Amino acid sequence: MPLATAPVLSTEIAPGADPATAEPMPSSLPAEPALPVPSGILFEWELQPDQHPMEADGERFFIDECLKTLADLLGQHGGLMGYAANQKHLQRLASKVQEGEANALLLLARSLEDILQQKARVGADSIFVEHGWMMSMGNKKVVKIAVQCTDECEGGISVCWDWDKKLESRS
Repeated sequence: MPLATAPVLSTEIAPGADPATAEPMPSSLPAEPALPVPSGILFEWELQPDQHPMEADGERFFIDECLKTLADLLGQHGGLMGYAANQKHLQRLASKVQEGEANALLLLARSLEDILQQKARVGADSIFVEHGWMMSMGNKKVVKIAVQCTDECEGGISVCWDWDKKLESRS
């Protein structure tokens, strides 16, 4: 798939032009190429702004990076159900979702939970993801995330972990 490039506008103006009304000159540098969307899978998320008082810098960044990893995996496998079919421990839950016995949001939460636990430097056993938005009562840090995965699922999930652990990547 060819990637489109467009001229980048520089901050320079033409010699002798009035700086208040002049248009920027085109630069010879190509623009950053647009990244193709893998397989047309749409997976969007938004971290909700409310924070636990003990939430450390970088913890939301770590969660966001794990969400990006999940988005890449969903794109590679053709969506949530395709990804779950390739994960032995998620296959039973995926079949319940297909039969209408379970919510696809629960499958998405379990998929994210796996990635968070695999990538966490410490406290992986205390990390869990629930579908729906949980309220922190102080002993767990909670990040609420609004998610949408094509038309498979949409709603809120909560990433939870012990208040005395800092979420960060192993690498």
